[in-house]
Amino acid sequence: MVPQCRNMYSKRIFLLAADAPNRKEEQPGSKGIRMNYAANREHSLASAAEARNASERAYHELRTALIEGRLPRHHKLTEAGLATDLGLSRTPVREAISRLLMEGLLERRQGRGLWCALPDTAEIQEIFELRVRLEPYAAGQAALNATNEQIFALQKSADEMSALADMVGASDEIIARIDSENARFHGLILEATQSQRISQMVRLSTNIALVTRTFRSFTAEQRRRSAAHHREIASAISARAPRWAAGIMKVHILSAAESAEPFRTTPASEAPSPRSAEEEG
Repeated sequence: MVPQCRNMYSKRIFLLAADAPNRKEEQPGSKGIRMNYAANREHSLASAAEARNASERAYHELRTALIEGRLPRHHKLTEAGLATDLGLSRTPVREAISRLLMEGLLERRQGRGLWCALPDTAEIQEIFELRVRLEPYAAGQAALNATNEQIFALQKSADEMSALADMVGASDEIIARIDSENARFHGLILEATQSQRISQMVRLSTNIALVTRTFRSFTAEQRRRSAAHHREIASAISARAPRWAAGIMKVHILSAAESAEPFRTTPASEAPSPRSAEEEG
């Protein structure tokens, strides 16, 4: 009796196992579900990439327009209007606006909407006067406090900028790279101060749009001079010479101030100049 039951049980297990592949194939819609999932996932990835591209395009086009002064300072901007101008939906434009607000290129005025954050002539003068007092001090502190790794990074940045500035007939792409390296160099100096307070004060007194517009207005000779300043500042910091670093940084900022367009029409008695720097030093 018992052996017979065991044989029947074993036979049943064998038949179930043999039939398993057939039963798996007979599951309704399983292949279709897998294909639909793969197609939906591919579509989702493509949509996400397209959204990122649209957001990047909106950001770069708006940023360039702001820096080049193609968006008027005293004209209110709207998300819908910018989206129409760019031929994009409002979502990527909204994302671009958020990034530009964080960079200080756009500003929201309470109850008045969105505006271009480019400073006027009086504000430009104020910005350079603050920079010429704060950034030399920051360079001096960097000379005292920079780590060896930070000094190496500064020297590498200065060398890279010099190489770019020496390129004949620099294209817009090269100028953009020089502009980026310029911003990186100044950021490295702030990090090298090891002081969050100094870093915050300098960043608050610096208008990114103004710095970029000024730098992009440089002639080839002015770009080479600016790059030479960077190399000397890096050398002074490497030598742990705070007065040297501060002095070159002061000349560097004043040189940029002279190149800023509003200073070309500002009376000399009202604008900072290299001569006044020598008299003060």
